[in-house]
Amino acid sequence: DDFELIGSLASGEFCLYVSPQQTGIETFEDLIEYSKDNDVLIGSQPPGSAVHALVTYVFGEAGVNYSTVISDGANKDIISVVNGDITVSVGYPNVGRQYVQEGTIIPILTFSGEPCVDFEDLEVPTAKSQGIDLSFRANNFVMARKGADTEALKAMFNSFVKWQETDSFKELADNTKYVPYNQNGEDLKVEIEKAAALFQVIYDKYYKQ
Repeated sequence: DDFELIGSLASGEFCLYVSPQQTGIETFEDLIEYSKDNDVLIGSQPPGSAVHALVTYVFGEAGVNYSTVISDGANKDIISVVNGDITVSVGYPNVGRQYVQEGTIIPILTFSGEPCVDFEDLEVPTAKSQGIDLSFRANNFVMARKGADTEALKAMFNSFVKWQETDSFKELADNTKYVPYNQNGEDLKVEIEKAAALFQVIYDKYYKQ
């Protein structure tokens, strides 16, 4: 209630990446079986981050025993998966796309509510398809302090949305694999409230002492 949400311009879904060459894992079911006889190391952001909470929830609900290796970025984690230093990494599709195209890693699960189709000839299954009640996307959004003059920010937001119709933007978006995710403040608030409720569930079940 201390801020006014202007809108969201980008949204990303997290995927789990593994290396079949290093582990033989090709599906989330394979990962569950692998964990019964092998140590599972997952690259993760520190406790308190969204990634750590989501990993805790997904693997806790799946009954997978694992250890987290705290790192400072998904790019390094993916390289660690390729090298066999860790079992699983978590990251956006654009972080893993090059390695997926090279065939060194594959995405086996998305935390989004819909299958991920950001990889050529691949449809990444959802956590829900594994019986895990999860639907989450990360958002980058514009907001202002409550009571501030938001007209200028709204004008900037609308100008950016309008720019998306131009050829120059489409070329830039194609080169950077940027997919617009335009969402007004009201819809964004609903999504944030859903995410807050999800993380409260995760906290109560897996973190609360």
